[in-house]
Amino acid sequence: MFTYQKFTNQAPAYQQALALRDKLLRQPLGKSIYDEDLLIEADNDFYGVFIEEQLIGTVSWFKAAEQTAHLTAFAVAEAYQQRGLGSHLLDFLVGDIQMQGFQLIEVDARQTALEFYQKNGFQIISGPVGNATGAIDFKMVRRLA
Repeated sequence: MFTYQKFTNQAPAYQQALALRDKLLRQPLGKSIYDEDLLIEADNDFYGVFIEEQLIGTVSWFKAAEQTAHLTAFAVAEAYQQRGLGSHLLDFLVGDIQMQGFQLIEVDARQTALEFYQKNGFQIISGPVGNATGAIDFKMVRRLA
């Protein structure tokens, strides 16, 4: 029923990811993702969970430092939250970055996502701090085996 895929910012799924991120991560803050400089994502790797061709969850990452991946833009459609899809999507991403030799994942997590990240092996190392979008974040990390 659900499939997990990696995609680029040139794939049709990227436009679906932007729409989902806008709805869940920007509109609640009174902002629009389409007002941002999306070129900063040009080197990101993107991942999604799909029902057929419809993207229902997305996350991306970029290289923050040697052997450190930084997660960003994690969103799962509200109708599909609390079903384990975000955790499975994270596992899919982790498998990929481990094969590339990364040993640490960091994320700036919103307070509403702290429990999710803690359930998935992340620990808070600092925060709370305001970010550029106006949200309050906590810096979290997860070491990879």
